[in-house]
Amino acid sequence: MSVFDTKDHTKEFEASDIEKGRFLSVLAYCWIFVLIPIFAAKDSESVRFHRRQGVLLFIIQTVYAVTISLILGLCRVTVGNIGVVIVGLLLYAGLIILAAASVLGIINAVKGKAKELPYIGALAERFKSKEE
Repeated sequence: MSVFDTKDHTKEFEASDIEKGRFLSVLAYCWIFVLIPIFAAKDSESVRFHRRQGVLLFIIQTVYAVTISLILGLCRVTVGNIGVVIVGLLLYAGLIILAAASVLGIINAVKGKAKELPYIGALAERFKSKEE
C-alpha cells in the first residue's frame, strides 16, 4: 500500500455540490486563503471536507515556519553560518513536503475528488464530528 493510496470520499458528496464549491475547495489549500472557504461556504459538504484538511495543513505549515525561524536564529548564534546552511537545508526540505501536500490537495480539488491527503487527511477526519 502506497502513502498516496488514501481514502476517497468523493461518492459521499453530490456532484453539483462538488462542482459549485470547486474554487473554494482549491482555496482551502492555499495557506492563509483557507479563511475564505471557512466563512464563504458553510453549507457545502464537499468544501467542508477540503476546508478541514486545509486548516490542518495551514496550522502545520505555520507552526513549522515559526519553528524553522527559531531554530535558524539559534543556529546563527551558536554554530555560525555553515551550521545555518546545513540546518536550513534540512528544515526547508520539510516545507517542500508541506508544499507538495498543498499541491496534491489543489489537484484533487480541481479534479473534483475528495481524497484524503497522506497523513493529514486521516487526522482531519477526526475533527469532522466536532465541526457538525
